[in-house]
Amino acid sequence: MIIYQYIQSLLGFGILKIIFVSLTILSLAGCENDEVVSEKVVSVVEINSSTNVFPIRDKNLYIDENKTTTFDKNETKKVVLVDHNKREIKKDNQQIKKIAPKKEDNSVKLKISDPLYNFQWYLHGSYGINISSIWSDYSGKGVSISVVDSGIESTHPDLRDNIDLVRSFRYEDNSSDPSPSLHELKDPFVDVPHGTSVAGIIGASQNDIGISGIAYESNLVGLNVFSKPDDSSFENAIGYRNIDISSNSWGADLSFGLDDDKIVLDAITEKMQSDDPTIYIFAAGNEESNSEFSSILNSRYTLVIGSLTQDGKIASYSNYGANILCVAPGGEDVEDKKIVTTDLVGDIYGYDLDGDHFDILENRNYEYSNSFYGTSAAVPMVSGVVALMLEANRNLSYRDIKYILAHSCRKVDRDHSSWSENGAKLLFSNHYGFGLIDASKAIVMAKDFKALDSEIVVSKELLDLNLSIPDNNATGIELNFDVDEDIILEYVALEVNINHEYSGDLRILLNSPYNLSTLAYGGTITDDQYMPWIFGTIGFMDERSRGKWSIKIMDMEKGDSGVLNSLKLNLYGHER
Repeated sequence: MIIYQYIQSLLGFGILKIIFVSLTILSLAGCENDEVVSEKVVSVVEINSSTNVFPIRDKNLYIDENKTTTFDKNETKKVVLVDHNKREIKKDNQQIKKIAPKKEDNSVKLKISDPLYNFQWYLHGSYGINISSIWSDYSGKGVSISVVDSGIESTHPDLRDNIDLVRSFRYEDNSSDPSPSLHELKDPFVDVPHGTSVAGIIGASQNDIGISGIAYESNLVGLNVFSKPDDSSFENAIGYRNIDISSNSWGADLSFGLDDDKIVLDAITEKMQSDDPTIYIFAAGNEESNSEFSSILNSRYTLVIGSLTQDGKIASYSNYGANILCVAPGGEDVEDKKIVTTDLVGDIYGYDLDGDHFDILENRNYEYSNSFYGTSAAVPMVSGVVALMLEANRNLSYRDIKYILAHSCRKVDRDHSSWSENGAKLLFSNHYGFGLIDASKAIVMAKDFKALDSEIVVSKELLDLNLSIPDNNATGIELNFDVDEDIILEYVALEVNINHEYSGDLRILLNSPYNLSTLAYGGTITDDQYMPWIFGTIGFMDERSRGKWSIKIMDMEKGDSGVLNSLKLNLYGHER
């Protein structure tokens, strides 16, 4: 019997992926402060964790996918809409304005006429991503971005020009239409608008309506994994071929402890070691917990993104960790400080409901929402910027992308205590990573960037240690590695094997020859075992590897004890 937990969110939007006999929870990265009620089921389910607790939606219209839609001579689109149970046709020949052809004049593109652009503080505000100045040269054209999510509404007037209806996929019924299925729309536990909102941030068209997407001419490949959220769907979506960027606004609920998603992690590793690599961008999560508790986020192959508020502060829910590359605007659960983006059309299924309507003239058809937020929103910001970087330089690897972002991010909230300077004079924070992504600076740097030298891996091990970790002792135990090899660091992974009665008690520090990185903080609610566990940190970027590395492990709480069995230090970098 599969055990799962309903998550009641106080902070946003979410979907859970339930797999394995043991408890494994994956949620769309937009929820936090969860209240848990146990339940038993016999199959995989999808669960909504929206602000309204599992709302049962009334009957509403949906587009009948069995009907052909065409443009008639009056340039209007015929859409057949029926109710949930298909008892009767509700409307016919609904008038939808056909999107005008995209203008090629760059001077016109700079004169942004999308009416909701002024509401998109995350693009042009004081703590926005600094995007508009480079739109005259870059639009994301020719770059493919998979949106691994709950589907994209394929007929949305601000998205349909950019959705690849040949390569998109809905896993429930093997359809190339990524729109939420009838099953999803009828299920009160499915957060169906999530993928459409993510897609709008990335690739809404610049077409005189609605919002402006960051990469407004990019190619959106909707992979609707939450229509059938099992291992095979996620494995296929992660391994999808000929994808430049994989945008993932979902992840583990790390408030429950460690999440070791071997299926997804293996799929990422296999893809990155093939002749068809992809840039993987993942949400840090929204539990205000340690992002180091996710095996996916600890992979050097993933770009981990935290969330920033409109005021330039780390969002209250955003996870922290040494694996966070940067932050992007994700908003906060405060009126007028969330993210304006695309929504499912109509006032029933989307976030923009009658009781929470984005009530402006330009949204009279309920096509947009101003209530989206979370690291779910921050991820597509970075996905869009990376698309522009790839358009500027198609030769960039994932390592180049990470390196450029680390050196071009903008430092914000400098008074935050988490900022420190590493041995290469780069400022890094376990909350902010290297800072707020700056699209203009990143693209300027990307354009003429010379690829990093081939990756070099240096490994050191300490085996068969059998060292007791003193209980409730801040001194703990300390071990050292002497590294003779001298490379320029890009990423560091520490594999620990610890048998401890309550691993949440442990504080784990990693010191380079120049700098300190906190991997685990102690006082955490988890009894999962580090047997083994791989922590990752990007904070040593550009430091030299040669010298003494030390690992310190302390038990910060009374009552439980444990033993350190082994350590392995992996240093990833390059030569100049």
